[in-house]
Amino acid sequence: MAADVLDRTHIVRNETTMHDRPTIDPSTLRPAIPGLRLRTWRGDADATAIAELENRAWAADSLAYRTSPELVRHELRTLPGFDLERDLLLAEAEGRLVGLARHHRQVEGDGTPVHALSGVVDPAVRRRGL
Repeated sequence: MAADVLDRTHIVRNETTMHDRPTIDPSTLRPAIPGLRLRTWRGDADATAIAELENRAWAADSLAYRTSPELVRHELRTLPGFDLERDLLLAEAEGRLVGLARHHRQVEGDGTPVHALSGVVDPAVRRRGL
């Protein structure tokens, strides 16, 4: 059975369908980050926090990329297939942005629809379940 390869403490059976497929029990997935909260975009001030988060993460990963609040604002407002209110999830702990997840839809040149996912985690909280 496919579920046998997964950590059994994180599996519950979906009793509402006829399929025997595992689903994740969210109550078992608590990151070890005190004060962690997930939220959506609150406004332009978030662009500064996102730029700082991305720059911290890229520097820790030895990447030469850098961004600015202005570039973040521009990207989030012009990315095709991206809804700022729906497709951006921010994670903060103790008043500081520590992670983000973003989703957008696009259509490739050959007509293939693509759902692109990206995320960034602050190096200070990596490997703690975020």
